[in-house]
Amino acid sequence: MSLPKKLLILPCIALVCVVSVHFFLERDLHNIAFGPLGKIVEARVVRVVTIPTVAGKEPEIDEKFFSTYIAASNLGLYVKDNLEVTAPLQSSTDVKNIDSGIRLDAWGRPFCVFENADRVAVFSGGRSGFDSSRCDSVEPLTKGIQNLKMNVLNEYPTGVLAVVISRTN
Repeated sequence: MSLPKKLLILPCIALVCVVSVHFFLERDLHNIAFGPLGKIVEARVVRVVTIPTVAGKEPEIDEKFFSTYIAASNLGLYVKDNLEVTAPLQSSTDVKNIDSGIRLDAWGRPFCVFENADRVAVFSGGRSGFDSSRCDSVEPLTKGIQNLKMNVLNEYPTGVLAVVISRTN
């Protein structure tokens, strides 16, 4: 590799490091002052973190996935660290003392929170538009949370999205 190409890689590595540190400290790329670059970074990140629940199906990425992923992850972490869900499924509107920004998905609908001994799952209706104020509509999906990948945005064929957080770490 010639010297000029090596010099081009250094700013890219520095940008990735800055974005990574900011993301892990703030968990919100929307507030990075990179203007249009923030949207490009979001688009790349959401492609990496969105996993279809059906093997071989390519996820249909929506611009609202990133905001939903961040809010669902933060809600899951809050529930893991601070709460025990009292019902099998609970609406995020019932979770007290949380920032209103993580109560709703990017479509403006509440999340459904499910918890078992080792995982917290946060469900969003995504593009499907299911009535997430009635969490019983996603109850059949909770039986398969052991098979979902953790810390990513799992996309069901119906359009429902889920982020699963481990309770053990």
